[in-house]
Amino acid sequence: MPRFVLLYHDCPSGVPRPSHYDLMLESGGVLRTWVLTELPRDWAALASRLSLAGVESPSIAAGNSVAAERLGDHRLAYLEYEGPVSGGRGSVSRLDGGTTDSIDETPDRWEVTLAGNEINGRISLRRQPGDDAMWQLTAGDQ
Repeated sequence: MPRFVLLYHDCPSGVPRPSHYDLMLESGGVLRTWVLTELPRDWAALASRLSLAGVESPSIAAGNSVAAERLGDHRLAYLEYEGPVSGGRGSVSRLDGGTTDSIDETPDRWEVTLAGNEINGRISLRRQPGDDAMWQLTAGDQ
């Protein structure tokens, strides 16, 4: 069964991208990856764990839809990886992971059910018209 991981990417000052979350979904032998600058409201408990550890995490959305930027694919090793990122680009911490059940997967839309330790339920990722990199993630039933 395909897997997923949600990482917190803590970026040092001077790096072009601020700290963020990386959502990675296994497909075709790689991890399809999206950057989230905030988490859907239903995933707020994950961010509170970061705050308890003294880390200032990105914000929590007022609703269950957040912007998601599509990155290049990553190696499957990131399913279990925690630690420094090459090139002095900070470090990643594993927040959750588990399995996915694909409902629908097209070039413009992904609908999957996540079964993790903390994140459970359906998500939808939809490409924004006119921009290949920008998507919208919606958590929960649509």
